[in-house]
Amino acid sequence: MLNILLPLDGSEVAEGAIAHAHAISNALDAKVTLLRVVVPADFRNEDAFSRVDWRLRKQQARSYLQGVAESFETAGIQCELRVEEGQPAEIIIAAARDLQINLLIMSTHGRGGA
Repeated sequence: MLNILLPLDGSEVAEGAIAHAHAISNALDAKVTLLRVVVPADFRNEDAFSRVDWRLRKQQARSYLQGVAESFETAGIQCELRVEEGQPAEIIIAAARDLQINLLIMSTHGRGGA
């Protein structure tokens, strides 16, 4: 079975890749893994988050992915969710390797702007 990785950061730009993932996974009977990387406070030059705030951010990331997953599941597409912590590029590469991803579908910038 073909494995597709779709990293999302919640931005409209990133969400533009969702329709492409739908079309390709439908055409090729592929499984889709939705990935959201939560960047720790240390990487964002911000004050440290409390444990409660940190857990809330991770739960919000999971809830966001669950909302996106509904459209895949409604279409009969197998979908898995992953929320990871770290530097997005490193986590995306590691997930692609660890999950034996055949196709990575993503936009160019997401929240970071042009």
